[in-house]
Amino acid sequence: FARELTARFSFGASFKYVQEKIYRESAHGYAFDFGTLLYTGYRSLRIGMNISNMGPEMKFDGPDLDVYYDPDQSNPNQDPVNSRLKVDPYDLPLAFRVGMAYDWDFGENSKLVLAVEAKHPNDNTQQGSIGAEYNAFGRYFLRAGYKINYEEEGLGLGGGFRANITSGTELSLDYAWVDFGRLESVHRFSAAIVF
Repeated sequence: FARELTARFSFGASFKYVQEKIYRESAHGYAFDFGTLLYTGYRSLRIGMNISNMGPEMKFDGPDLDVYYDPDQSNPNQDPVNSRLKVDPYDLPLAFRVGMAYDWDFGENSKLVLAVEAKHPNDNTQQGSIGAEYNAFGRYFLRAGYKINYEEEGLGLGGGFRANITSGTELSLDYAWVDFGRLESVHRFSAAIVF
């Protein structure tokens, strides 16, 4: 669900069903995401905020949690007792994000977008991201970004190209290289049809 409340302020929310599975055990739950976008009125500056994964705790359940337990292993004549392993509930990875973006126009055919984001997860340290995208003629894109305080990800570089296929339909091709620390270089390719 999303709604533009004014010409400068919009709000959105989504609901999701969450399932995690490990072998024959699974946990089920639900979560909500909420977000806002504000055009500040100062040139092209915009501010966005998001809270993701708001929901109740989840808990694993399944047949492998039922076990036989022998409370007195020194007594061979005692039958094992039907028991159940205790599994603690856990929180979903709730995160609050706030970000800003600003466009610099360099004439009709080129634009630079600068963006920053701060993230506060409930189960990790504060993190941040900075990035830039240069757009020439609405068709050619160069991108650079850096993730701050992430365990693996760091610098990312990339580019993209858009071409008209038919009237109102475009082909978008993108490539990105990301430094993933111990996993070394990661290459991402994407293709999309935009209409």
